[in-house]
Amino acid sequence: MCGTGSGSGKGREIDVLGAAGPEQWVCQSKWVTGRKTGIGVLRELAAQADTVRKDMDPETVRMWIFAHNGLTGPALNFAKKHGILWSARREFDELLVYLGLRPLPDL
Repeated sequence: MCGTGSGSGKGREIDVLGAAGPEQWVCQSKWVTGRKTGIGVLRELAAQADTVRKDMDPETVRMWIFAHNGLTGPALNFAKKHGILWSARREFDELLVYLGLRPLPDL
């Protein structure tokens, strides 16, 4: 986790924080099967991105989430409104294969 005073705890722990030049990427991975990921997780991701903006003052912050079974309808609308990129299992496996990597294992 980045920043001073940010602490850790529910909704505060960033799964992946990456940088590419002036960009910061705030990413979450939700391997939840049997249901789609809801809007609450996306709200947490947006709050994490706000913390990164405040603490690190990057030129650009990008948000991305891997949601194994995809997003619920309200979560899809929230993602679109807030510019959150997302991938479900199928799209993520396709990306891995495109990059010459193995697809995710079946758990």
